[in-house]
Amino acid sequence: MKEKIIELLNGGQSELESFITRYFNDDKYNFLEVLSKLGLLDEGSNETLLELFPMSYLKYKYRNNKLKTIDEIVGQYSDIKKVGDKYILILNTRSDLSIFFKDDDNGRDMSSSEMVKNILGEDWFEPFNDVTSNLYTDVIEELTEKNKFLVAKSLSTDLSGELISPETELLENIAKDQGHPDYVDVKDPLLVMDILEEDELSSKVLLDESSEVASNLYNLHHNSYNTAYVDERYNEVMSEIKHLLEIDNSGDWVSKEIKNSEGVKVIYDYTIDVTKFIPYLFSSIFNDEYQDDDYRNVFEHWGDFEDLTKEMINEDVIEGSSLDNRYHDYADSDMVRKNLNDFIADYV
Repeated sequence: MKEKIIELLNGGQSELESFITRYFNDDKYNFLEVLSKLGLLDEGSNETLLELFPMSYLKYKYRNNKLKTIDEIVGQYSDIKKVGDKYILILNTRSDLSIFFKDDDNGRDMSSSEMVKNILGEDWFEPFNDVTSNLYTDVIEELTEKNKFLVAKSLSTDLSGELISPETELLENIAKDQGHPDYVDVKDPLLVMDILEEDELSSKVLLDESSEVASNLYNLHHNSYNTAYVDERYNEVMSEIKHLLEIDNSGDWVSKEIKNSEGVKVIYDYTIDVTKFIPYLFSSIFNDEYQDDDYRNVFEHWGDFEDLTKEMINEDVIEGSSLDNRYHDYADSDMVRKNLNDFIADYV
């Protein structure tokens, strides 16, 4: 039989497949076991078997020596490097971590993968517009006394010299106390502070008169709200990645110098540990009926590890990460309040 098998290995695929079907009941694994016992799994036959039955052959090797087979497969990928006993995935940008998330929909404007790409991207992500129609309740009332006084000083400076119409009962009383019932003088920031603390309608009158301060507060709330949402989602993204990859560190930026005709250029890659993820990915591929078919080598077909991972998640071979699809999607109010008070010095 040994001579016959050698002859078949050097012949065509159809004859070898017919032989395996006839004598091994189409079980390539048992056939490979016999080859091993006959001492025929040498380097020469390896190339032949990898060409004829790529997935069956790799699956056989994986079952018998998982670590060695992982090394051989991963060694063909330019975006994976082995450091000690760890496999490190090299990405162009941090937003490429989106490959670990599903291209789901669930009735949202964007998939989990798209959301992650935006959240981790270099450009600032603004998922919300027009998030306030009431500066008093959404900004003024959320500020500490110290920060509210910053608004009062900004209003008094901007409206100094302006004759404010006494359109509310509080403003009428202030105008009378000032000795000119037809207008209110708000050059004193302490007076403005009292107005901000006592009366919403009177505060709105001042904000309507000071378009610059009002515009700055709208921008403050817009940025505070979007930042609160993105920061919360960022933490969710990193938690999902750590869970999927079974790691504690969600990645690092690594710099390297590239010499060219113009001198030395520093470029940055984002790296992340995929050591524990690889066995999960490879085992899932070998146990998937469609991926395990020998019509092509799945590991070569997708070119690099990044594309392989993304495709296996898209085809539900492995369970990728997904962001929670909230019915009411909004920023956490406590985080918005914190941002308002942290950011306000840049706006007034």
